[in-house]
Amino acid sequence: MKGTEKRALLLFLDKKQKLSLKKDTKTGAENIMIVDLIRNDLGRISCFGSVRVKELFKIKTYPTLHQMISTVRGNLKIDSFYEIIKTLFLCGSVTGAPKIRTMEIIRELEKEPRNVYTDTTGFIAPYRRLSF
Repeated sequence: MKGTEKRALLLFLDKKQKLSLKKDTKTGAENIMIVDLIRNDLGRISCFGSVRVKELFKIKTYPTLHQMISTVRGNLKIDSFYEIIKTLFLCGSVTGAPKIRTMEIIRELEKEPRNVYTDTTGFIAPYRRLSF
């Protein structure tokens, strides 16, 4: 996810806010950058050729804001939960790019880990299904 727009109280203004988010070239460029970063990360732990962008630039509406999201999926080639988490987190939408150097700087500058504040939540289901 990359890009948010506050909801408007009036319906016609709210639609305008949503359209503005969808058409914003800066937000779209940032979203593409993060999608590429996540595709790269996911590709390191997925079967060759299985990483796909399912949704790109979808605008999801919540009670207080519109959020631009993209969904990237892949078929895992490894079973190590530790390796999966180590490869994917912190999320690219938090760090930006270059991810590894940004994480090094965060560790150097911040006294405590970010934890739930900027990490993610999700679940592990049977049959090697994860959703975060």
